[in-house]
Amino acid sequence: MTADVNKFAFGAPESVPPNPREMKVKRIGPAGTVEVEVMIYRGELADLRPLVIVGSIDFPMPPAVKFCEHMWSKGLQVIYIRRPGFGGARALPSVLLDEKLINSGATVAAEAALLLNILDDLSLRNIILMGLGTGNSVCYRLSRLSKNVSLSIYANPVFNQDILEVFRPRWFQTLLGLIMKTRSGVRIAEVGLKHQLKKDPVKFYDDVLEKCPGDRDYIAENRSDLFAASELFLNVQPETFFYDIRMTLLPDRTLKDGYFADLNAVVLSGEETTDIWKSELNREAKRLSLPVVLAPKGDIFVPYVSPEYVLSTIAKYDQSAYYT
Repeated sequence: MTADVNKFAFGAPESVPPNPREMKVKRIGPAGTVEVEVMIYRGELADLRPLVIVGSIDFPMPPAVKFCEHMWSKGLQVIYIRRPGFGGARALPSVLLDEKLINSGATVAAEAALLLNILDDLSLRNIILMGLGTGNSVCYRLSRLSKNVSLSIYANPVFNQDILEVFRPRWFQTLLGLIMKTRSGVRIAEVGLKHQLKKDPVKFYDDVLEKCPGDRDYIAENRSDLFAASELFLNVQPETFFYDIRMTLLPDRTLKDGYFADLNAVVLSGEETTDIWKSELNREAKRLSLPVVLAPKGDIFVPYVSPEYVLSTIAKYDQSAYYT
Protein backbone atom coordinates (compact mmCIF):
# COMPACT_ATOMS: atom_id res chain seq x y z
CA MET A 1 0.00 0.00 0.00
CA THR A 2 1.23 3.50 -0.77
CA ALA A 3 1.56 5.76 2.23
CA ASP A 4 0.08 9.25 1.86
CA VAL A 5 3.07 11.11 3.24
CA ASN A 6 4.44 14.36 1.87
CA LYS A 7 7.54 14.64 4.04
CA PHE A 8 10.47 12.26 4.23
CA ALA A 9 12.56 11.58 7.31
CA PHE A 10 16.31 11.94 7.33
CA GLY A 11 18.92 9.76 9.00
CA ALA A 12 20.66 6.45 8.48
CA PRO A 13 18.50 3.49 9.53
CA GLU A 14 20.56 0.89 11.34
CA SER A 15 18.54 -2.10 10.17
CA VAL A 16 16.27 -3.07 7.31
CA PRO A 17 12.65 -2.15 8.17
CA PRO A 18 9.79 -4.63 7.56
CA ASN A 19 8.79 -2.87 4.32
CA PRO A 20 11.99 -1.24 3.02
CA ARG A 21 10.43 -0.43 -0.37
CA GLU A 22 7.36 1.43 0.82
CA MET A 23 6.08 3.91 -1.77
CA LYS A 24 5.07 7.35 -0.50
CA VAL A 25 3.02 9.97 -2.32
CA LYS A 26 4.77 13.24 -3.00
CA ARG A 27 2.53 16.16 -3.93
CA ILE A 28 4.06 18.72 -6.26
CA GLY A 29 3.03 21.37 -8.75
CA PRO A 30 0.54 24.22 -8.23
CA ALA A 31 -1.26 23.67 -4.91
CA GLY A 32 0.07 20.11 -4.78
CA THR A 33 -2.20 18.99 -7.61
CA VAL A 34 0.27 16.49 -9.09
CA GLU A 35 1.07 13.24 -7.28
CA VAL A 36 4.23 11.21 -7.75
CA GLU A 37 5.05 8.05 -5.83
CA VAL A 38 8.55 7.80 -4.42
CA MET A 39 10.38 4.97 -2.69
CA ILE A 40 13.36 5.82 -0.51
CA TYR A 41 14.98 2.49 0.22
CA ARG A 42 14.81 1.68 3.95
CA GLY A 43 12.41 4.58 4.40
CA GLU A 44 14.79 7.37 5.36
CA LEU A 45 17.40 9.39 3.54
CA ALA A 46 20.77 8.12 4.68
CA ASP A 47 24.28 9.49 4.39
CA LEU A 48 24.76 7.59 1.13
CA ARG A 49 24.92 8.65 -2.48
CA PRO A 50 21.47 8.76 -4.12
CA LEU A 51 20.83 6.41 -7.03
CA VAL A 52 17.58 7.82 -8.41
CA ILE A 53 15.72 5.41 -10.71
CA VAL A 54 12.89 6.67 -12.93
CA GLY A 55 10.69 3.72 -13.81
CA SER A 56 9.18 2.40 -17.03
CA ILE A 57 5.51 1.89 -17.82
CA ASP A 58 5.91 -1.82 -18.56
CA PHE A 59 6.98 -2.76 -15.01
CA PRO A 60 6.17 0.10 -12.61
CA MET A 61 7.75 -1.47 -9.53
CA PRO A 62 10.93 -0.57 -7.63
CA PRO A 63 13.92 -2.88 -7.94
CA ALA A 64 14.03 -5.99 -5.77
CA VAL A 65 15.32 -5.80 -2.21
CA LYS A 66 18.33 -7.87 -3.29
CA PHE A 67 19.40 -5.16 -5.76
CA CYS A 68 18.71 -2.32 -3.32
CA GLU A 69 20.69 -4.01 -0.55
CA HIS A 70 23.60 -4.64 -2.90
CA MET A 71 23.66 -0.96 -3.88
CA TRP A 72 23.38 0.01 -0.20
CA SER A 73 26.42 -2.12 0.65
CA LYS A 74 28.36 -0.15 -1.98
CA GLY A 75 27.40 3.26 -0.61
CA LEU A 76 24.39 3.94 -2.85
CA GLN A 77 20.82 4.47 -1.66
CA VAL A 78 18.14 3.59 -4.21
CA ILE A 79 15.37 6.14 -4.64
CA TYR A 80 12.71 4.93 -7.06
CA ILE A 81 10.22 7.24 -8.78
CA ARG A 82 6.97 5.81 -10.13
CA ARG A 83 5.81 8.38 -12.63
CA PRO A 84 2.37 10.05 -12.59
CA GLY A 85 -0.41 7.82 -13.87
CA PHE A 86 1.60 4.61 -13.75
CA GLY A 87 -1.14 2.75 -11.92
CA GLY A 88 -0.68 4.27 -8.49
CA ALA A 89 -0.96 8.04 -8.09
CA ARG A 90 -3.20 9.92 -10.49
CA ALA A 91 -2.07 10.88 -13.98
CA LEU A 92 -0.67 14.18 -15.15
CA PRO A 93 -3.33 16.91 -15.51
CA SER A 94 -5.46 16.31 -18.60
CA VAL A 95 -4.42 19.63 -20.10
CA LEU A 96 -0.84 18.32 -20.32
CA LEU A 97 -1.99 15.16 -22.10
CA ASP A 98 -3.29 17.10 -25.08
CA GLU A 99 -1.97 15.53 -28.29
CA LYS A 100 -0.47 18.78 -29.58
CA LEU A 101 1.46 19.30 -26.34
CA ILE A 102 2.67 15.70 -26.39
CA ASN A 103 3.86 15.99 -29.99
CA SER A 104 5.62 19.31 -29.32
CA GLY A 105 7.54 17.88 -26.37
CA ALA A 106 5.89 20.25 -23.91
CA THR A 107 4.35 17.44 -21.86
CA VAL A 108 7.57 15.55 -21.26
CA ALA A 109 9.37 18.83 -20.49
CA ALA A 110 6.72 19.64 -17.90
CA GLU A 111 7.04 16.20 -16.33
CA ALA A 112 10.82 16.57 -16.14
CA ALA A 113 10.33 19.90 -14.33
CA LEU A 114 7.99 18.20 -11.86
CA LEU A 115 10.55 15.49 -11.12
CA LEU A 116 13.20 18.17 -10.67
CA ASN A 117 10.96 19.60 -7.98
CA ILE A 118 11.12 16.26 -6.16
CA LEU A 119 14.91 16.04 -6.34
CA ASP A 120 15.25 19.60 -5.05
CA ASP A 121 12.65 19.15 -2.31
CA LEU A 122 14.55 16.12 -1.02
CA SER A 123 17.78 18.17 -1.13
CA LEU A 124 19.55 15.42 -3.06
CA ARG A 125 23.11 16.10 -4.17
CA ASN A 126 25.68 14.28 -6.29
CA ILE A 127 22.89 12.24 -7.88
CA ILE A 128 23.30 9.24 -10.12
CA LEU A 129 20.19 9.34 -12.30
CA MET A 130 19.06 6.13 -14.00
CA GLY A 131 16.22 5.96 -16.49
CA LEU A 132 14.58 2.64 -17.34
CA GLY A 133 12.87 1.98 -20.68
CA THR A 134 10.10 4.50 -21.24
CA GLY A 135 11.36 6.59 -18.32
CA ASN A 136 14.35 7.69 -20.37
CA SER A 137 12.45 10.35 -22.33
CA VAL A 138 11.94 12.24 -19.07
CA CYS A 139 15.49 11.55 -17.88
CA TYR A 140 17.05 13.07 -21.02
CA ARG A 141 15.45 16.38 -19.99
CA LEU A 142 15.96 15.95 -16.25
CA SER A 143 19.69 15.40 -16.80
CA ARG A 144 19.88 18.91 -18.25
CA LEU A 145 17.57 20.56 -15.75
CA SER A 146 19.25 19.43 -12.54
CA LYS A 147 22.62 20.82 -11.54
CA ASN A 148 22.79 18.08 -8.89
CA VAL A 149 22.88 15.15 -11.33
CA SER A 150 26.52 14.18 -11.74
CA LEU A 151 25.99 11.07 -13.89
CA SER A 152 23.05 9.86 -15.97
CA ILE A 153 22.65 6.21 -16.97
CA TYR A 154 20.03 5.51 -19.62
CA ALA A 155 19.15 1.82 -19.31
CA ASN A 156 17.53 0.10 -22.29
CA PRO A 157 16.65 3.33 -24.15
CA VAL A 158 14.92 3.43 -27.53
CA PHE A 159 16.10 6.86 -28.82
CA ASN A 160 14.96 7.55 -32.40
CA GLN A 161 15.21 3.94 -33.49
CA ASP A 162 12.66 2.88 -36.08
CA ILE A 163 12.73 -0.74 -34.96
CA LEU A 164 9.19 -1.68 -34.02
CA GLU A 165 9.89 -4.99 -35.78
CA VAL A 166 12.10 -6.19 -32.93
CA PHE A 167 9.25 -6.31 -30.42
CA ARG A 168 7.81 -9.76 -29.76
CA PRO A 169 5.45 -11.51 -29.65
CA ARG A 170 3.71 -10.32 -32.81
CA TRP A 171 0.49 -9.33 -31.02
CA PHE A 172 2.53 -7.07 -28.71
CA GLN A 173 4.21 -5.42 -31.69
CA THR A 174 0.82 -4.81 -33.33
CA LEU A 175 -0.61 -3.20 -30.20
CA LEU A 176 2.41 -0.90 -29.82
CA GLY A 177 1.94 0.17 -33.42
CA LEU A 178 -1.69 1.08 -32.75
CA ILE A 179 -0.72 3.19 -29.74
CA MET A 180 1.84 5.09 -31.81
CA LYS A 181 -0.61 6.07 -34.54
CA THR A 182 -3.81 7.53 -33.11
CA ARG A 183 -5.76 8.03 -29.91
CA SER A 184 -8.45 5.69 -31.21
CA GLY A 185 -5.75 3.08 -31.64
CA VAL A 186 -4.82 3.53 -27.99
CA ARG A 187 -8.24 2.34 -26.87
CA ILE A 188 -8.02 -0.76 -29.07
CA ALA A 189 -4.50 -1.47 -27.83
CA GLU A 190 -5.46 -0.90 -24.20
CA VAL A 191 -8.22 -3.50 -24.41
CA GLY A 192 -5.85 -5.97 -26.09
CA LEU A 193 -3.03 -5.48 -23.60
CA LYS A 194 -5.30 -5.73 -20.59
CA HIS A 195 -6.96 -8.83 -21.97
CA GLN A 196 -3.59 -10.58 -22.33
CA LEU A 197 -2.41 -9.39 -18.93
CA LYS A 198 -5.57 -10.34 -17.04
CA LYS A 199 -5.66 -13.76 -18.64
CA ASP A 200 -2.21 -14.77 -17.40
CA PRO A 201 0.27 -12.18 -16.05
CA VAL A 202 3.13 -14.68 -15.88
CA LYS A 203 2.65 -15.75 -19.50
CA PHE A 204 2.33 -12.10 -20.58
CA TYR A 205 5.76 -11.19 -19.25
CA ASP A 206 7.29 -14.51 -20.28
CA ASP A 207 6.13 -13.90 -23.86
CA VAL A 208 7.41 -10.32 -23.97
CA LEU A 209 10.76 -11.42 -22.49
CA GLU A 210 11.02 -14.67 -24.46
CA LYS A 211 14.46 -13.90 -25.91
CA CYS A 212 16.02 -12.70 -22.67
CA PRO A 213 16.91 -15.39 -20.08
CA GLY A 214 18.26 -12.82 -17.62
CA ASP A 215 15.00 -10.87 -17.53
CA ARG A 216 12.93 -14.04 -17.26
CA ASP A 217 15.05 -15.16 -14.31
CA TYR A 218 14.42 -11.79 -12.65
CA ILE A 219 10.64 -12.06 -12.86
CA ALA A 220 10.79 -15.71 -11.78
CA GLU A 221 12.67 -14.64 -8.64
CA ASN A 222 10.31 -11.73 -7.99
CA ARG A 223 6.85 -13.15 -8.62
CA SER A 224 5.13 -10.87 -6.10
CA ASP A 225 6.52 -7.84 -7.94
CA LEU A 226 5.28 -9.28 -11.23
CA PHE A 227 1.72 -9.53 -9.94
CA ALA A 228 1.90 -6.08 -8.35
CA ALA A 229 3.25 -4.62 -11.60
CA SER A 230 0.40 -6.29 -13.49
CA GLU A 231 -2.20 -4.65 -11.27
CA LEU A 232 -0.57 -1.26 -11.69
CA PHE A 233 -0.25 -1.73 -15.44
CA LEU A 234 -3.97 -2.53 -15.66
CA ASN A 235 -4.76 0.77 -13.93
CA VAL A 236 -2.87 2.93 -16.43
CA GLN A 237 -5.33 5.08 -18.38
CA PRO A 238 -5.35 5.34 -22.21
CA GLU A 239 -4.15 8.95 -22.16
CA THR A 240 -1.03 7.99 -20.22
CA PHE A 241 -0.40 5.02 -22.54
CA PHE A 242 -0.67 7.32 -25.53
CA TYR A 243 1.75 9.88 -24.10
CA ASP A 244 4.35 7.47 -22.80
CA ILE A 245 4.54 5.10 -25.76
CA ARG A 246 4.55 7.88 -28.35
CA MET A 247 7.38 9.66 -26.54
CA THR A 248 9.31 6.39 -26.48
CA LEU A 249 8.74 4.94 -29.93
CA LEU A 250 8.33 7.99 -32.17
CA PRO A 251 11.31 10.19 -33.13
CA ASP A 252 12.20 12.61 -30.34
CA ARG A 253 12.88 15.94 -32.02
CA THR A 254 14.80 17.18 -29.01
CA LEU A 255 17.55 14.62 -29.58
CA LYS A 256 19.65 16.51 -32.10
CA ASP A 257 23.12 15.38 -33.20
CA GLY A 258 25.55 15.59 -30.29
CA TYR A 259 22.75 16.26 -27.79
CA PHE A 260 24.63 14.63 -24.90
CA ALA A 261 28.12 15.87 -25.80
CA ASP A 262 28.26 18.25 -22.82
CA LEU A 263 26.56 15.89 -20.36
CA ASN A 264 28.11 13.17 -18.22
CA ALA A 265 25.87 10.37 -19.46
CA VAL A 266 26.09 6.78 -20.67
CA VAL A 267 23.83 4.11 -22.16
CA LEU A 268 23.49 0.73 -20.43
CA SER A 269 22.05 -2.14 -22.45
CA GLY A 270 22.38 -5.91 -22.51
CA GLU A 271 23.95 -8.50 -24.77
CA GLU A 272 20.70 -10.47 -24.60
CA THR A 273 19.01 -7.98 -26.94
CA THR A 274 18.72 -8.67 -30.67
CA ASP A 275 21.46 -7.79 -33.16
CA ILE A 276 19.29 -5.17 -34.87
CA TRP A 277 18.52 -3.55 -31.52
CA LYS A 278 22.21 -3.36 -30.64
CA SER A 279 23.24 -2.02 -34.05
CA GLU A 280 20.55 0.68 -33.99
CA LEU A 281 21.42 1.54 -30.40
CA ASN A 282 25.10 1.96 -31.22
CA ARG A 283 24.32 4.05 -34.30
CA GLU A 284 22.07 6.43 -32.40
CA ALA A 285 24.39 6.62 -29.39
CA LYS A 286 27.25 7.64 -31.67
CA ARG A 287 25.09 10.31 -33.32
CA LEU A 288 24.09 11.66 -29.91
CA SER A 289 27.63 11.52 -28.42
CA LEU A 290 26.90 8.83 -25.83
CA PRO A 291 29.17 5.95 -24.78
CA VAL A 292 27.54 2.51 -24.60
CA VAL A 293 28.07 -0.20 -21.98
CA LEU A 294 26.79 -3.70 -22.79
CA ALA A 295 26.18 -5.99 -19.83
CA PRO A 296 26.23 -9.77 -20.39
CA LYS A 297 22.70 -10.29 -19.08
CA GLY A 298 19.40 -8.45 -19.23
CA ASP A 299 17.31 -6.26 -21.47
CA ILE A 300 14.32 -4.54 -19.83
CA PHE A 301 15.82 -5.30 -16.41
CA VAL A 302 19.47 -4.97 -17.40
CA PRO A 303 20.61 -2.94 -14.34
CA TYR A 304 18.85 -5.31 -11.95
CA VAL A 305 20.24 -8.53 -13.42
CA SER A 306 23.73 -7.08 -14.03
CA PRO A 307 24.27 -4.92 -10.92
CA GLU A 308 28.05 -5.16 -11.08
CA TYR A 309 27.90 -3.44 -14.46
CA VAL A 310 25.95 -0.60 -12.88
CA LEU A 311 28.72 -0.23 -10.32
CA SER A 312 31.56 -0.52 -12.83
CA THR A 313 29.83 2.02 -15.09
CA ILE A 314 29.62 4.48 -12.21
CA ALA A 315 33.27 3.85 -11.34
CA LYS A 316 34.37 4.42 -14.93
CA TYR A 317 32.26 7.42 -15.90
CA ASP A 318 31.85 9.37 -12.68
CA GLN A 319 34.82 10.92 -10.91
CA SER A 320 32.96 11.41 -7.65
CA ALA A 321 32.18 7.71 -7.16
CA TYR A 322 33.29 6.77 -3.67
CA TYR A 323 31.80 3.37 -2.94
CA THR A 324 34.03 0.31 -2.52
